[in-house]
Amino acid sequence: MKKILIWLLCLCLLTQSVMAAGASAEQEREEALSALAGQKALAGVSGQELLSLGAEFPAGTSICDWTAYCIGLLKAEKTGQYLSELRRYADERLSDSSVRDVRATEWHRVALTAAALGADPTCFGENNDLDLIALGTYNYAGESLGMQGLNGWIWALIALDSGDYAVPADARYSREEILSAILERQEEDGGFGLARGSSDTDITAMALQALAPYRSECGEAIERALAYLSGSLLDTLDFAYFGTRSAESAAQVIIALCALGIDPAEDERFLRGGGTLLDGLEAYRCADGSYSHEPDVGTGDFMATEQVMLARLALWRLRSGQGSVYALHTSQTESGKRSPLMIVLPLTAAAAVGTLALIGRKKKHE
Repeated sequence: MKKILIWLLCLCLLTQSVMAAGASAEQEREEALSALAGQKALAGVSGQELLSLGAEFPAGTSICDWTAYCIGLLKAEKTGQYLSELRRYADERLSDSSVRDVRATEWHRVALTAAALGADPTCFGENNDLDLIALGTYNYAGESLGMQGLNGWIWALIALDSGDYAVPADARYSREEILSAILERQEEDGGFGLARGSSDTDITAMALQALAPYRSECGEAIERALAYLSGSLLDTLDFAYFGTRSAESAAQVIIALCALGIDPAEDERFLRGGGTLLDGLEAYRCADGSYSHEPDVGTGDFMATEQVMLARLALWRLRSGQGSVYALHTSQTESGKRSPLMIVLPLTAAAAVGTLALIGRKKKHE
């Protein structure tokens, strides 16, 4: 009888723990929906569906695509009109990856957005004849995936792993080569930077997002990058991008931690004075649900809001057992790990318009 009572007590405690985790996960989804409402308030279209605004919310622009990505994961709006316009944009802009005035990250962003909205990025465009994954990653025809900086390699790998896409044997770049190009750019301090010679919070966080599926092969590099980020955490529970505190930097770190299976509210490396990175985001929250670029401003910013929205979604997916916010396929294992790879080192390594026309700040989350 005593053993039965102990077993029942353990079962009760486990059930309470699962229920608490579920409630915590759902709270993060609600936070993401609140940020979406804030994005609509900023655009002056509260109560309307952003994906149905057409030219006022133009498909193919960075902030609109990333907001659409979040909406797709939230299943918060109808996606048909936006997808149609994104297909048209891809035909007009992304049919040839050798074009010099288009960055590699544009293929990556559009491919990810298409997948989040329920389309197949390998059969995209109005005639389903564009393979955005091939064009933007392993068969990218531009001078180099890294021509624009390290983020070209990073987002190529994120896009490639978002659906666990196979790479042909005769591809220009193998998955191993893309991974190695990222690893060989790690700085002595453990961080990563857009260009060689300096680290920054945003690129380090994005590099970790790309490296997350390769934890068994890249454990040391990942730990060094985590140590860099932990050492960069301010007492205000956020991060500075070249001296300026920003919501975007905090959001990217949260996304990176979640991709690695780390809850940012629980890892002691990212706690200060009993507070968490989520507490730090409160300095950027505005009354309408949007987020400001810099703290305590009170005026929302489109880019800050979509990136915090994505961070909230990342935490929701982590806490609800759905995996990385960039895992858009069902074949990934529960741990998020891929099969081992042979790594060889070293290797040669758009502003929104319409309603969002006032966005001008250049960031690396493209």
